[in-house]
Amino acid sequence: MSRTVPTILTHDGKTLTLKEWGALLGIPATRIYSRLALGWSIDRALGVVFAKHPKKDRPEPTIRREIIHLEHDGLRLTIKDWAKRLDLPESVIRQRLQVGWSIERTLSPSCIKRLEHEGLRLTIREWVERTGISEKVIRQRLFYGWSVNRVLTESVCQRKRVKPPVDREPEAQP
Repeated sequence: MSRTVPTILTHDGKTLTLKEWGALLGIPATRIYSRLALGWSIDRALGVVFAKHPKKDRPEPTIRREIIHLEHDGLRLTIKDWAKRLDLPESVIRQRLQVGWSIERTLSPSCIKRLEHEGLRLTIREWVERTGISEKVIRQRLFYGWSVNRVLTESVCQRKRVKPPVDREPEAQP
């Protein structure tokens, strides 16, 4: 059964077409249409991010383009500023809030990956600057269970591509 999707939407006192909402919010009109066809509410279809809910320590939907401030340990910063401060991608903070993590848990230092080596306790990005080993390589090595010492001291080898042998016909002997 197909769902009828309106082409003109009213939200927060504004009435616009799907195309106009898409241009205003930076969401393709086709995405808004698809969301509505799936049964999403107009609020949700127009794009949401999450902010702290007043009664619980759970997120509550708000309009996408609104700048979200999170308050933690006496500081009130945007998600972007928290990401820089904690050396985390913004997407990680947003995802944690989206799945229902409290702001306290989302921004707690225990969730931030720091590696201790030779008396220094630094973030992965700080180790990248010190060692010259890329962040991707460090994260992959940790994922594969390498010790911190091995992760930060073993040099990165460039793999040589081995060319497959070329099939040659045997040379005829005179």
